[in-house]
Amino acid sequence: MNRVLFFSFPFESAPGGGERYTEQTADGLIAAGHRVTLVSSSRALLGLFFARGWSAFPLWGGVEPVSKAAAAVFPLTAPVFLPLLALTLAWYRSRGTRVLVCLSLTDKLLATAPARLLGMRVVWMEHLVAGRSLTQNPFRRLYAALARLALVVTVSEAAAASLAALGIPRGRIRIVPPGVAPAAAPAKPSGAPVIGAISRLSREKNVALLLKAFALVSKEIPEASLSVYGDGPERGALADLAESLGIGAKTAFHGHVPDAGRRCGEFDVLAVPSSRESFGLAALEAMACGLPVVATKVGGLPELIIDGETGMLVPPEDERAMADALIAVLRDRGLAARLGEAGRARAASRFSEKKMHAAWIELSSPR
Repeated sequence: MNRVLFFSFPFESAPGGGERYTEQTADGLIAAGHRVTLVSSSRALLGLFFARGWSAFPLWGGVEPVSKAAAAVFPLTAPVFLPLLALTLAWYRSRGTRVLVCLSLTDKLLATAPARLLGMRVVWMEHLVAGRSLTQNPFRRLYAALARLALVVTVSEAAAASLAALGIPRGRIRIVPPGVAPAAAPAKPSGAPVIGAISRLSREKNVALLLKAFALVSKEIPEASLSVYGDGPERGALADLAESLGIGAKTAFHGHVPDAGRRCGEFDVLAVPSSRESFGLAALEAMACGLPVVATKVGGLPELIIDGETGMLVPPEDERAMADALIAVLRDRGLAARLGEAGRARAASRFSEKKMHAAWIELSSPR
């Protein structure tokens, strides 16, 4: 039995694709007989592990330096939390843990070197395309230097390229996309068409673009509605925008729900309007159950969706193009069926959960 320790001390804590990817990873390791433990300050991750009955312990690891204020405070807090994390690592190492998986910037900067000194293998999980919190971070050189002591796992070629641009050697980067299990075909009741979205409601997910596109769709298909699953800091502003666009009565914000991907059966099409997207797990889950997807051509989404074959890609920040693509799918059921079936086949052949689990089992095996 191999023992794997997950560290995560994020700046903020909200359910999203990164948490779902972590859950998938832990699920595969546990199914393979590994002993997995989470030590974290993330309420979202701790709640997920507790709900699954997995080993997890709350611990504050200090301020994550991903904002100007936090970066200024980080050098003052690091001397306090570095010994704390080193002692935590030593305790788990004495009990047979040989692999550390770092999820947030705090633990990557503070825990990587101590873990290596203790003889542990270190794996970094980088779920996102590198944004300003890394590219303009005052600790980016330290980050790139420490990455040479770890294997850096990310989800797409787009994300890998952004990390290599920061100075991480390409040979230290591994790409392990999310995986999905085979899913049943959507069983949406007949009736008025529904556009779905499953997304964290944060700025980079750009649900505002979808609302503007839906306002155009509703002029041509008045009976259509929009159903949004997810929560985040933009929820209030998005609800206000829907009202101002005159689509408030046709738009439902359901908030965060567990297993949101299972809601795909309620939709006729899934929209992914992101302005920045490392991969697009919601799109993959929709494809796996045969639901057509309309997405922006950003980040890792073109690696997942073949435009016009397994889904439709539109330029980012173009509500007219997104509206036209949604209208085409809603009006042409033959097109929707072809895109859905081709998407299902691509999800099964290229992005299986089995492949993801196998990759992480290999990465988490100490050498």
